Amino acid sequence: MGEFNSSKDLLNLASHILDARIAMARGRKDEAVSHWQKAVEMQDALRYDEPPDWYYPVRESLGAALLAAGKPTDAEQVFRQDLERNPRNPRSLFGLMHTLKAQKKDADAAWVESNSKLPGKMPTPLWPSAVCNFRRSTRAATPGERRVLQGGCFPCPSSRMEWRWLRSLSPRR
Repeated sequence: MGEFNSSKDLLNLASHILDARIAMARGRKDEAVSHWQKAVEMQDALRYDEPPDWYYPVRESLGAALLAAGKPTDAEQVFRQDLERNPRNPRSLFGLMHTLKAQKKDADAAWVESNSKLPGKMPTPLWPSAVCNFRRSTRAATPGERRVLQGGCFPCPSSRMEWRWLRSLSPRR
């Protein structure tokens, strides 16, 4: 007994994630970052299990929220921390690439892109939901994103619903 993560811990983690997503949707980026930071701390405190009890590394969303809040240096640090824990995580590599571009470190961003085999215009579905919300607020999906969205390449059912919503904004062919 006591070898597993408690449902209370997982529900607290989910609660902070939900609060962060609500804050992002309301435009309260600093509040969202605070909730994402708490969620990261909670996920770090979870016991190791295979498969993991939480379906994705929450640091991805924290980095995305920091980038959306205009803090690319902090976001870079978060994405790098996630890459230490989850080497070659495509979403974190993609986030790192964008944080470097936001800081005008184009040579470093190009190196990350070329050494991680990331396409130049990686589609939104490799981003966590926090960034999907950020991207939604700035523009609709590109034709390339729509193609990937139709494939449903992310395992999270809620993300698939978000992508269906995003796809519904795009003109039909």
